[in-house]
Amino acid sequence: MTERSAKKVAPVTGASSEIGLETTLLFYSEGASVVAADINEEAAMETVEMACAAGGAAPQEADVSSAIDCEEMVASAESPW
Repeated sequence: MTERSAKKVAPVTGASSEIGLETTLLFYSEGASVVAADINEEAAMETVEMACAAGGAAPQEADVSSAIDCEEMVASAESPW
C-alpha cells in the first residue's frame, strides 16, 4: 500500500463490479478511505472485504439516480473519517 491518497476519502459508485470495483481497490491500495457505494449493499460489502480486511472502507447502499441516496453517500464519506 502506498500513501499517495492518505488522509483522503474517496466515494466510489458502482463499487461492486467492473470499473467501480477496480477503482475501489486502487484507491484503497493508495491509502485512501473508501465509501464503496452500490445499489446492492451486500455486493458493496463484498467489495469492502476484498479491499481491506483491516478497515479503511465502508459499504453504502446507493442508487445514483436518487438525489437522497447521493446525499447520504456524501454524508457517509464525510462522517467516519
